[in-house]
Amino acid sequence: MIRTFPLWPSRSKAELDEAMAVLNALQDKGTLTAVAADDLAVLRNLVEHYAAEAHPIPPSADANLLQHVVDAKAVSSAHVAQDTRLEAATLTAVLGWTAGPQHM
Repeated sequence: MIRTFPLWPSRSKAELDEAMAVLNALQDKGTLTAVAADDLAVLRNLVEHYAAEAHPIPPSADANLLQHVVDAKAVSSAHVAQDTRLEAATLTAVLGWTAGPQHM
């Protein structure tokens, strides 16, 4: 594969699109040789690196991430406290919730 598609970092959207086409073609093959599997892994890492550089995701506060998960799963704070083994009062403090029927 290296002769037909050299493994180097993408520097543009066009290069990323080309890398994605090669990546998809390798994944569609199913069973790969050890060399092709290594090429796939390297290419996947290069694509992930480009995405992280071109479209960075800002870090999120732990409380924001936890709140997102609670909202997405539509669960109560009591359920989250039980699953995470946190005291309900600790969870309430971390998330800035007030005690009440909407969360407890």
